[in-house]
Amino acid sequence: MARAKQQQTRKSNLLKRHRGDILTAMVLIPLVLLAIWVWSGHLRLSANASALQNDATNPIGVQTSNHPTDTDIVGIQAAEGGTLNEPALVWFHADWCVICQTIKPTVNALEKQYDGKVKIVRLNVDAPEASRYVQKYRVRGTPTFVFFDRHGNITASTAGWPGAQQVTHAFDRLIGQP
Repeated sequence: MARAKQQQTRKSNLLKRHRGDILTAMVLIPLVLLAIWVWSGHLRLSANASALQNDATNPIGVQTSNHPTDTDIVGIQAAEGGTLNEPALVWFHADWCVICQTIKPTVNALEKQYDGKVKIVRLNVDAPEASRYVQKYRVRGTPTFVFFDRHGNITASTAGWPGAQQVTHAFDRLIGQP
């Protein structure tokens, strides 16, 4: 009888432990799946960026672009047609993209450094007029960069920030091409 009681107590303790594990899994698995979904770009956590700019509850400091050519349709058309007479970098970005906000000063510095040698064209993926180009170049996340030579040929395309050094090497190669 005592042995049966011990077995019953062991089973009860085992069930209590497993119940805790099951509850933990029921909470953690959906959170992990949501995080993966957000990270992969399938879910955009966006809001009205102008409202976020002045909101004290904006912990990452999302700011709308104030660049005059935030979505430069004429620039991308000229890059594609080879009418710029210089190589071009098309930067697909978004106001809600933290990486885009982080690299913006570096891209601005590269734009000044290569002024007259390489044209940097900016396309905000959330702008309605940019949607055609987002589809055409299969932009799946931001930032995405597409490099054009001076004749309008695509020489490279990369999703994510390759780094200033890689971009300057690409610019130097493009400038050196006839």
